[in-house]
Amino acid sequence: MTFSWDFNTATLTLIALQIIGFVVFVTRTHGRANGAYDKAEEACESAEKAHKRADEAHLAVAAYNAAHMLFREHVAQNYVDREALRETEQRLIDTINRIGDRIDKALHDRT
Repeated sequence: MTFSWDFNTATLTLIALQIIGFVVFVTRTHGRANGAYDKAEEACESAEKAHKRADEAHLAVAAYNAAHMLFREHVAQNYVDREALRETEQRLIDTINRIGDRIDKALHDRT
């Protein structure tokens, strides 16, 4: 079998079609790569925005926690505890009972 370097029109046409196909392939691949790069940049920007919002949310949570702790401290300092409330309730009950005894005694003495 012999090999010949002779170029005829069919060979030149096939070579030209292969070059054209290669150029089309490179152009499409380049376009897709650029599109993917643009999407990646958009995703990075979205991620940065999400990180900023998350940081702002963390700051807001920290501020709310600080305010809640101040409120709890205020409640602990200014509100009555249960034992003091029970003592006051018992004194009121004793006073009401004495008033009831006085009324009973006054009604009993009249009769």
